[in-house]
Amino acid sequence: MLLPASTLAAINNVVALHLEPDTTMKVLGAILAPVLSSDSTPARKVGRPGPKPRKATRPRKRRRPTREARDRARAALEANPNATLADVAKAAGVSHGTAINAARISPPRHARPRARRRASHHAKNQRRQSRNAANALSGFSATRSPMAPSR
Repeated sequence: MLLPASTLAAINNVVALHLEPDTTMKVLGAILAPVLSSDSTPARKVGRPGPKPRKATRPRKRRRPTREARDRARAALEANPNATLADVAKAAGVSHGTAINAARISPPRHARPRARRRASHHAKNQRRQSRNAANALSGFSATRSPMAPSR
């Protein structure tokens, strides 16, 4: 920052006086205040208001799923108890979480885990059978793999 020559001369004169440090700082502050304020911030036009202070935002109320949505999910669950919860949610037009809550509350929920367990067990058996068939075709033996040490 470049100071005008008149300001530099005034600073030199004050320093040459060898005043108390407290007094010197006050005088220098008075000399430099108008110079620094004119450089750093532009003057605001007369009659124009400044920026408005921000209002604090109110905390939003947490919405809960409506009773109708849960009832739709429960009806879809009762219509098809073997369906997954994602399929039930899609059929009822509700979120996955609403379908989960409806499954927790609905009375026929005791039948659901057994049906799901049976379906997953059936799928695991099918995967196991197809893996065994593929291994049999490739000549791979689970007990004697190519990586096993030879005897």
